Amino acid sequence: MHYQTTKTTKIMKRKAMTEAHTLAKCFGMNKSDALRQGWKLARVTHAMRTRKYVMFEFLKTDGKTIRKALGTLHPLFTPPVQGVRTPPPTTQVFFDVEKGEWRSFRKSNFLRILM
Repeated sequence: MHYQTTKTTKIMKRKAMTEAHTLAKCFGMNKSDALRQGWKLARVTHAMRTRKYVMFEFLKTDGKTIRKALGTLHPLFTPPVQGVRTPPPTTQVFFDVEKGEWRSFRKSNFLRILM
């Protein structure tokens, strides 16, 4: 059986590798943990860009509290961005559907996609 990679798969693989490199460099994660986390981040980013909304969990900055968020990056469901500000490479930005505001979390603190 011949496996063909789609354009989406190639984009997600590139994103996962980039995220893994950033995690290993900035947070000192070992390569296997960084790659595992990179794939989780690539999946959630892809889901937020293609679906109306995605429910996911991450640890808040205090390191103890788990926060469930309903977020999106889909252009049809996010308000226009005012001004230009580039977030640091260690932070994932998303539009919180429940609060109606832009939020972010540390990429190393992402836990999982719930739906």
